[in-house]
Amino acid sequence: MRMVGTVRANHQGTFPMNFAEFHKTLQDKPTYVILGVQGSGTNLTAQILRKVFEISVVRDRSLILGTAASLVGKSSPDNLKRGRDKIYQCLFPSAIRKRLLPRQWFHQAANYQGIQDVLHQTAMTSPAEFADFFYAYHAYVDDCQEKGIKSDDCWQQLDKIDQVIPHRKNILLVRDPRDNANSIMYKDFGPRTVYAASRYVNHQLDLYLRETESHPDTSLTTKYETLLATPHEFVRDFAELSGLAIPANVDERIEQLGIRTKNFDKWKRWSPYDIAVSEAIFGDNLTKLGYDPHSTDSIQLSATAMARLRAIDIAKRIPQRLKSIWEHKVLAK
Repeated sequence: MRMVGTVRANHQGTFPMNFAEFHKTLQDKPTYVILGVQGSGTNLTAQILRKVFEISVVRDRSLILGTAASLVGKSSPDNLKRGRDKIYQCLFPSAIRKRLLPRQWFHQAANYQGIQDVLHQTAMTSPAEFADFFYAYHAYVDDCQEKGIKSDDCWQQLDKIDQVIPHRKNILLVRDPRDNANSIMYKDFGPRTVYAASRYVNHQLDLYLRETESHPDTSLTTKYETLLATPHEFVRDFAELSGLAIPANVDERIEQLGIRTKNFDKWKRWSPYDIAVSEAIFGDNLTKLGYDPHSTDSIQLSATAMARLRAIDIAKRIPQRLKSIWEHKVLAK
């Protein structure tokens, strides 16, 4: 990859090197990929990696990763240019467009200050170089020597992640699936019933477990409950995976995060029927991940019962879907 760099000012004054030189220092380093279903604790994981290990974590959603995945097998110069233009326009929309776009598309603009100076002066020949350019530039502005990403929609690109981020190490966050489903129900994108939320979580969880199980030597699986109760345990495990040193003032850094240690077991407020429905959907994944079933009697959902539960969720999500249709129309303009 050939790059023309420029020196930019960061929050401390001036970078000690231009981006091209900085990027070379990252060439042999992995990208740390935080995996996990929305609501499983991936934001907290990103905060710990940044605070304790000074890893620059791109909160990507699906912008960079999804665009890079769409270039697999189609990485012509014209397609790469269109991909770069798309990301730049989403990061830095016009004033009018910004009012209409979801904030997720441009909330990281500050971490890409000055990117226009090198964006079209960098030769990219593959989806991996494309994605790495944006992840590395985020670290450059963030003044970090390590790079990582957290993409809530990563599950949609897992079949192409080997081509997009070949040199990576995975950190999979799992949360009691019932609690994870409960969290999903209160997101502005997610299902609105226990049945639908449990199916949503279980589908993604299966994909993430498959990814980490197929890369055991470069993956770490940890529980959200561990992050809350004993974050130092996660720090030690991650240090072993990454080879990065634990800072001497680790206690102070963790304390500054203000972790809410009691943020779990909210699923216990559900009705006995909802708990039984959720546990029927999660099946072996509960015990596989070390969570005890609550219901004493298993439940078998008939086709009629599942159809009824799906219909209830569809009805509750009508306002949400109308909003999504509007946003997609705006993005397509």
